Amino acid sequence: MTVAIINYNAVEWIDMTLPSAEDVSRLQARFPYFHPLNLEDIRSPIERPKVDSDEHYLFVVMHFPLWDSRDGISRASEVDFFVGRDYVITVHSGALKPLAGLMERCQRDECEREGLLGQGSGQAFYTLVDQLVDYIFPILNKVDRRVHAIEDDLFESNARRVIQEIALLRRDIISLRRIIRHQIPIMQQLEARGIPCCMRIWRNTLAMLSITCSSNATSSRKIMRLSTALPKRPILWPVIASTKSCGF
Repeated sequence: MTVAIINYNAVEWIDMTLPSAEDVSRLQARFPYFHPLNLEDIRSPIERPKVDSDEHYLFVVMHFPLWDSRDGISRASEVDFFVGRDYVITVHSGALKPLAGLMERCQRDECEREGLLGQGSGQAFYTLVDQLVDYIFPILNKVDRRVHAIEDDLFESNARRVIQEIALLRRDIISLRRIIRHQIPIMQQLEARGIPCCMRIWRNTLAMLSITCSSNATSSRKIMRLSTALPKRPILWPVIASTKSCGF
């Protein structure tokens, strides 16, 4: 477990990685108005993003895609936010590089600290989310590269291996869309609550989702063409059919 803290003027960012029960107890002692259920949430995975509002703070759970190289699929990585008048607290597993990178830069450079915290906690929250959203684009680029690689290998490689690659790629695209779509209601709720700069987050997320859907639709059409272009051998065709039944 790691806790990193930076300050600028009266605004603070506390970044917690895999907090222990003792860490949560210390957090509760410092912020006694935090709801016990929110404190419980930061130590257990949440399947769906959500927003809880309180008189003193906002509690936000969001998911961002993280590439799992072992299984070849993008999985949801959870980040929990406490946003108060003069603080932002992030809680996560430590797997998302943007948070660690931003904290390291802020610890090293006062200009970075000012850029993050100098305009208050609302702007800091926006910046953190924006950094995490930007981290999604390399994953989308990876999808495009995989599609092009399959196209190049289609008639030059082992057919069974190509079919397996197609099935894995479709699974990854579906997972990406599911993760991203679930964040949209969160942005709507934040906007409805009048959170500063939420409109910018909302527009950025919609733009990102539009690009993702466009990319995924193109990828899906390409994959279907690749699937039907392969010889319909008795052994391989059931596998091809299973890639079509994944749903989009």
